[in-house]
Amino acid sequence: MKNFMKEHKIINAIVCILVLAISLFLIITGQPQIGIPGTIKMLVGIAGLVCLLAYYNSFYK
Repeated sequence: MKNFMKEHKIINAIVCILVLAISLFLIITGQPQIGIPGTIKMLVGIAGLVCLLAYYNSFYK
């Protein structure tokens, strides 16, 4: 899978931008909600950002 993503850089960029946009959307929309649902939305958004960061760092090991 990693070789496929290295060869198709446009698909890689589109997927990364989508993950970033969805993660930021979840964080921003979860922030004004009080309670467990808002917290879960923000945690899922943060998890998406952490996964995106781990994917970025995987190329530099």
